[in-house]
Amino acid sequence: MAKNYLGLCLAGMVITGILLTPAAYAEDMGGLILDLTPEVTAQTTDAALEFQPVYIKVVKVIDKTEVTFWESDITEQEDISIPAPAGKYKLYVQLHGHRTIWELDNEGRGYEISPSSSTVVPTWVNTYCKDVFADAPWRVQSDKMPILVMVKDADGICGDYDLGNVEIYLDADCDEDDNEADDTLLETETRWYGVTVDESFYNLYEPGDWYGITYLDPSEHSLSGDVCFHVVIREIGGWLDPDVDAHSHFNVTIANDTLPTLTNWHAGDTHYHSSYTDNAVELGFPVEATVEAGKSIGLDWNSITDHSFDVGDTKTADPNHKWNALKNEVSSYTSESYRLILGEEVSCYGHENPPNHLVPRGVVHFLVFGMENFTTVGGTELNFIPGGHDDPWCDDPTWNLEDVIAVVNSQGGVCYAAHPEGHCGAVAEALDRVPWITEDYDLTGYNGLQVWNMINNDYERDLGLEQWKRLLLNGRKDVFVAGGSDAHGDFSHATTVLGDFDNAFGKVRTCVYTETFGNDEILNALKNGHSIMTDGPLVVFNITNNHGETAIIGDEIAGRDFSLNLQWASTSEFGNVDHIYVHRGIIGGNETELSDLSLTPANLEGNTTFNDLQSYIPSDTDSYIRITAATDKGYRVYTNPIFLKKVPANIIVADAVIALEMAVRGEYSADADVNNDWHVTSLDALMILQAAAGSIESG
Repeated sequence: MAKNYLGLCLAGMVITGILLTPAAYAEDMGGLILDLTPEVTAQTTDAALEFQPVYIKVVKVIDKTEVTFWESDITEQEDISIPAPAGKYKLYVQLHGHRTIWELDNEGRGYEISPSSSTVVPTWVNTYCKDVFADAPWRVQSDKMPILVMVKDADGICGDYDLGNVEIYLDADCDEDDNEADDTLLETETRWYGVTVDESFYNLYEPGDWYGITYLDPSEHSLSGDVCFHVVIREIGGWLDPDVDAHSHFNVTIANDTLPTLTNWHAGDTHYHSSYTDNAVELGFPVEATVEAGKSIGLDWNSITDHSFDVGDTKTADPNHKWNALKNEVSSYTSESYRLILGEEVSCYGHENPPNHLVPRGVVHFLVFGMENFTTVGGTELNFIPGGHDDPWCDDPTWNLEDVIAVVNSQGGVCYAAHPEGHCGAVAEALDRVPWITEDYDLTGYNGLQVWNMINNDYERDLGLEQWKRLLLNGRKDVFVAGGSDAHGDFSHATTVLGDFDNAFGKVRTCVYTETFGNDEILNALKNGHSIMTDGPLVVFNITNNHGETAIIGDEIAGRDFSLNLQWASTSEFGNVDHIYVHRGIIGGNETELSDLSLTPANLEGNTTFNDLQSYIPSDTDSYIRITAATDKGYRVYTNPIFLKKVPANIIVADAVIALEMAVRGEYSADADVNNDWHVTSLDALMILQAAAGSIESG
């Protein structure tokens, strides 16, 4: 995402003069000159001269109506002359990849064009200027919709921002027209009128950064379903400070139902960037606003995984200062009803690729969760994991993936690969970012793969799922899958250098199973695969054996006479559960869909039991069952597996005695390791004894 503080600066006043009229102009024609090449004296540093591509729209104002007269993407820094008939005009300007739409209307007077004259509008752009915008969650299931208002980088050469009123409009036809006269005013927030955001007044980590949250009750305005909003943030200006209002547009679903839910399943987002992600190309949203948005969306928790190259401090001599500030915010805004998981997205070198052992292959990204108690990691003075190779402005050391995994395990954290099949293309190559390769996947010690990264990213998700299935079929029972939005703020939609697209906080979710809701329980669920990933419905299952023991998703179970218990839930917002697919994997073999057990329920909720699962399970090898499902609106869900452990034939009571003796002596045998934890314990002996009893009964 392009950094949102790269805003628009204006210099000087509007200059109107009589110019020689080109022969092509009619008598009533004048001209508008967009001055994109200011005098150097208007700048203060060489860096300030860097030009940013920009979209400019010129509208003609007729009474309260605005008619688009000219628009273009400007990619080169040169003045533009636009022939135009006499009348009043204004401009809307938006830097590529930025949220703010600036309204240039000559302090409310508009730009008047007279016949045979031209009006010069200084519109020079500067990389250090502020950005001002509003955003709200993509869905709301509560009686209040939080609206974030944010000012970014109101400092340095760009100057302060003098807040006026914030006006919230209903854009009934969803045309995203910046003329608020076409929209319906719902509410005006006046609390911040007269607030000047600058280097000395700010409430985020960096000077010149500020935010506020206001709330709108949709029911007070009879709003429901998909609603389009237009927010205008007024700027009251100051001495030699142009009055430039900012416009934002976003769509919100006013939901009639909660997110699909089942008992003890808690929805969250594993990959999210807060305002502590703040670099040349990316920006996140405040922690407090994130919690408010999460609650409104229907989430129960989310992780905060800011970039490793952003959490180090550059303001003080304490390298942990910024990290500690984030840590304190996470602690402050975590509550019994909504949990925040402190984490990090670590940039680290992928597994060495022979024969160039001394040359790093490139940077992969790695999610770490549960970092509240990390300290002096890797023998350093840092309480977070460094990694700055893929940020040209960060000189933090970058570690190898294997070393990061070792640190996480030594500090008691949980870790997943971040979008392992991502980092393809020119942008990634320029930053020396690479996708995971087989050697990365085959490492041990990590807990899972965040294969579903962002909504509508099926290709990368499916590639990651294929790698995961390969690991499962090779006998790995310690690697699970999860989904996350990778939102950088992005409450309603994502804004990048490639344009806006449909990804937002909480659109891809990981639901964890825990009977007691707390941070430790969420981490335990992620570590042990008690989770599913979805962008809509919930489908879960468990398996019960002949002893009445039940395994939940992520667990392993031994025995026979297995029964499969399925449960699903959706809402009209996400559609009827249309297909449920049961997949069986045979360790050392293949994975297939058990078509006899697959369902086409075509309803919003239900449950069923298959008592004959045993007939599909091989007795001579380990296997697993996992579920995928889809709704008739195209939303999907993927579960983690339940592992089914083979039971050796002709088990007798003496086998349990042998296992118990091995446990006492600390010896190991794969056949005796029923619990598959690389240790033989009395629990293994008990399970073998139970299996022997079952053999006697069946005999």
